[in-house]
Amino acid sequence: MQVHDGVRDQLRHVLQAIDIGPVTIRNRVLIASHSTHYNRDGRATTEMGDYYEIRARAGVGLIMSESCAVHPSAQTRPHIVRLYEQESIAGLRAINDRIHAHGARSFCQLFHPGRQFTNIVSRAPVAPSALSTSADRPHELSTAEIAELVEAFALSAEHAVRAGFDGVEVHCANGYLPEQFMSPWSNLRHDEYGGALENRLRFVVEIIAAIRRRIGHDAALGLRVNSHEYMAGGYGEDEGERICLALAGEPIDYLSIAAGVHASIHTSIPPMGTPLAPLREFCARIKAQVRVPVFTSHRVLDLVMAERLLADGAADMVSMVRGHIADGELFAKTLRGEADRVQPCVGCLQGCIDRGVPMTCLVNPGVGRSSETLSLPAARPLRIAVAGGGVAGAQAALTLAARGHAVDLYEAHPQLGGTLRLAASLPGRDEFLRLLAWQERELAVRGVTVKLNTPFPAGAAAGYDALLVATGASEHPPALDFPCAARVLGLRAALSYQPAQDETVLIVDRSDFRHLALLLARQIMERGGRAVVIALGQPVAAKLERVNKTALVAQAFYKQVRTVSFAKVLAVDAHNARVQHEGWELDIAHGGTLVVIDKPQANDSLEQAASAAAPQCKILSIGDAFSPRSSLEAMQDAHTVGHTL
Repeated sequence: MQVHDGVRDQLRHVLQAIDIGPVTIRNRVLIASHSTHYNRDGRATTEMGDYYEIRARAGVGLIMSESCAVHPSAQTRPHIVRLYEQESIAGLRAINDRIHAHGARSFCQLFHPGRQFTNIVSRAPVAPSALSTSADRPHELSTAEIAELVEAFALSAEHAVRAGFDGVEVHCANGYLPEQFMSPWSNLRHDEYGGALENRLRFVVEIIAAIRRRIGHDAALGLRVNSHEYMAGGYGEDEGERICLALAGEPIDYLSIAAGVHASIHTSIPPMGTPLAPLREFCARIKAQVRVPVFTSHRVLDLVMAERLLADGAADMVSMVRGHIADGELFAKTLRGEADRVQPCVGCLQGCIDRGVPMTCLVNPGVGRSSETLSLPAARPLRIAVAGGGVAGAQAALTLAARGHAVDLYEAHPQLGGTLRLAASLPGRDEFLRLLAWQERELAVRGVTVKLNTPFPAGAAAGYDALLVATGASEHPPALDFPCAARVLGLRAALSYQPAQDETVLIVDRSDFRHLALLLARQIMERGGRAVVIALGQPVAAKLERVNKTALVAQAFYKQVRTVSFAKVLAVDAHNARVQHEGWELDIAHGGTLVVIDKPQANDSLEQAASAAAPQCKILSIGDAFSPRSSLEAMQDAHTVGHTL
C-alpha cells in the first residue's frame, strides 16, 4: 500500500495492527454495519460485493456486514440477508473472498429488531414485554421462545463462520431485541429475564454462551452496546457503563459502543450540526476498565480525527461509516498524502438514511454504481460547456473531466455553489461548505476552466460539441390565494431578514421544498424574533427524513416554535392570520411579516436560446434547470448525464 512520506508518522496509531480475539486486523479503522439496500430477496449480491471490495482495496482494516436476520421474526424488509438459512452462505462467502483478497478482515452482524420494526413475515413483532413503539403491539416472548431465539443467534453465527467471516457481532444496541431485554424502559418482565440488571442481561449472556458452543474461539465474537438510550425511562450513561463492564466479563473479544434507540435516532446517527465523535469520553472510560478492545463511532470524519481518538486512549478501533460512503477511497487517498481530495461527508443524511431504495450519497452520487471509482473514458473526447456552477453544474463538470472531456464551467456569480451556498447560511448547515470547497479544489485538479462572473452567452454554444444547462431555478413572487395585508417575503429575502425584537414572523410552507421552514424559524429566533410555521395540506417538514427531523424537534428552539400542520390560510391582515386546521379555525397574531416558501421554477430559457443559436450542439438541462428538486437529486442527475456524453 502506497504511503506518502510523513503520513505514516502522522497516522502512527491508525496504522498499528490489532488482535481482536484470534483475528489480527491490519489497522485500527473499521466500517461498522449499515444498511445499503443492495441485497435482494434475502441474499447477498454482486453489488454488495462491489461496494465492500472498493473499501477493502483502499486499505480499511475491518468491514462489518450489514445486519443479518437470525430468525424469521427478524425479517423486517425483503432484502435483509436471511442468515438463518443455509442458502445465504454461498453469496456471503463470495463477498468475503473479495474482501480477504485485499488483506481486510470481515465480521458479520447478527440482528433481531424485536418490537422496533413491523415484521413482514411473522404474525407480529416480538419483544420481552408487550409494549409498543409502533402501530403493532408486540408479542411477549415466552421462555421457550426466548430459548429458540438464543439458538437462532448461535445457528446464524455458525452460518456466518461457514461463509468465511472472521468474526461475528451481536447487535445489542439502538433499541433492538437484545437491548430491549437490557433496558428497564422496554423490559417489564417479572421472571428470570426481568427486574435486576443481572436478569435483564441474561438473554445476551445466554446468546454469548450459545455462540461460543457453536463456533468455539477460532472466530472473534463481539457486542454492539449502547452508552445511553436517550429516552425517558431508559438507561443513561451510569447504567450503560454497568452494562458494558458486566458484558466485558463474558467470553467476548470486543465491545463496540453506540447510543440511542429509534425514538431518539438522532443520537444513533448524529446528523449535520451535531458534535463530532460524541462517544469519545464514554468509550475512554470503558476502555480504562475492561480487558477487551473498545470500538468507537459516530461522526468521525477523517483519519486525522481517528488518530487523535486512538492516541488519546478513547478507543482501540474507530468506525468511519459515512466517511467511507462519501468516498470509498478515503483510506488510500489519505495515505497517499491526498487527504484534501477525499470527498467529505457533510452529515446531511439525504442519501444514506431512510430512503427505502438502494443507498446513495449527496457528495458521492456514484456510490453503489460501477462508476463509483472508475469513470469510463469517453469514446471521443468532446469540448463541453457547463452553464451554471451550483452543485449540479460542478458535479457534471467533474464527471465529464474525469472521462477525458475538455470542460469549461461558466458561473454568473462571484462564487460557485448556487442554492446550496444559500442553504449553508442557515443554522447548523454550514458543513455544506465543505462539499463546495472540495468541488472547487477538484475542478482545479481535473483541469476544468472555471469562469466566474460570466453568464453563458447562448451564441457561444456554437463553439462547443455539447452544453449542459445547470442554471438552476428562480424564485418567483408568491402567488397568494388568500387576502393579505402583511409584508410578503420569499425564501431568499427571508434569509437576510432581520426581525424586530420579539416580532412574530409567519412562515407559510406551501411545498415543503428542501425542508427549510424549521431551519428558517430557528434563524429568525436566533435573530431575536419569534416564528410560527404553517404547513399547507401536509405535516410540517413532511418530507424531511426522520433523523434530521428528530434532531430538529429535540433542539431547544423547537419548543418555542408554534407549528400548524394540514392547514389552510384564509386571510392575513396587518396583525393576525386566520387559519383553518382540521375543521377548526384559529387566529394567529403576527408582527406584519409573512414568509412564503414555494417551489421555484426551472431556468430553461438558456436551453431554448442556445438550441436556436447552435442547432448542431447537443444541449441538455440538468439539476434544478431540468426540474427543481433536492441537492441530492441534482447531484445524481448531473452524475448520470455526465456519463452519457
